[in-house]
This record gives sequence, C-alpha cells and structure tokens, in this order.
Amino acid sequence: MLKRLRWFGAGVLVGALGSVYGLFRLRQTRNRYVDPDQLVDTVGSTLRTIGGTVRDAWDESRDAMEEAEVELREDYVGRRPRLEP
Repeated sequence: MLKRLRWFGAGVLVGALGSVYGLFRLRQTRNRYVDPDQLVDTVGSTLRTIGGTVRDAWDESRDAMEEAEVELREDYVGRRPRLEP
C-alpha cells in the first residue's frame, strides 16, 4: 500500500511540475510574439529562407536531370544501328 501511495505522489508531483513548465513555456513564447509586426517579420524571414532552399533544390534537380539526359542521348547515339540505303 505504501508503494502505491509513493508512486501516486510521484505522479502528482511530475504532473504538477509539467503543467507549471508548460505554462512557463507558453507565456515565454507568447511574450516573444506579442508584437504583430515582429510576428510578420519572423514568419516572412522564415518563408524566404524556405523558399530559397526549395529554389536551390529545384535548380539542382534540374541540372542533374539535364546531365542525365545528355548521358542517355550520347549513349543512345553511340549504340544506334545505322541504316544505309
């Protein structure tokens, strides 16, 4: 019985501390983004960063695709049988 009571008390303590910590983090985040202009700036800069990353990945994939196409065309031209009239 004493074991159960000890674990129940530990659970209550951990739950209470977790709730207090969660409220602390929530208030900290809320205070960081209270100013709407600051929120817009933060979201805008994040979207610009993501957009640049996506654009770089798109360009890199396009270059790789063009290189693969050139290799395939060169390989195809080298193996193509020649028909003479």
